[in-house]
Amino acid sequence: MSREDYRTWLRVKTYLIAATLFTLVTDVWRLRYYASLLSYRLPVSVRFGPFRLYDAPEEEYVATWKVDPATARQQLQTEHGFERFFLSQLQAYGRNETTIFERGNLVYWPNGKTGQWQYHVRLFPTSEGHTEIWAHQELNIFRHPNDHSQGKHISPVKGEQHLRACIDSNQLIRSSRSSKNDTFRSA
Repeated sequence: MSREDYRTWLRVKTYLIAATLFTLVTDVWRLRYYASLLSYRLPVSVRFGPFRLYDAPEEEYVATWKVDPATARQQLQTEHGFERFFLSQLQAYGRNETTIFERGNLVYWPNGKTGQWQYHVRLFPTSEGHTEIWAHQELNIFRHPNDHSQGKHISPVKGEQHLRACIDSNQLIRSSRSSKNDTFRSA
């Protein structure tokens, strides 16, 4: 790492400390949103670990929910047992030449935090004030940290099935849009 990159990384570490303190007074999604904005502006050479910004995987797109992201977060947490989660890849994607950053990162542990599986949901805003939902089932990060980090046993199909069981189907719109044709390019 060059001297300039090292200085940038020190600034990032300072930002992380400030961000950690920020979580004590605000919602986790805001911290992740600002971390994504920071990552987007950082030089590619220092975008690693928690500051790498990833494309939202197309196969995880479930539908557009006819509620705004704040309502989606609130309903998933209070009615369906999802929890805010900070430790996940930051994600974004391109829509109409604009980068869209996630507005919610939630996890549900059906058998508790020591169970085998977890459901992971990401929420993205639409220009109409609705929420795109992306989901998958995966190995529980607390029980299988290495396999989880390597992306083993991820199932977008099971994630979608779980979400569709939670959300009234009249509130979901399956978009014909494909983010594969217009994606954010992570570096």
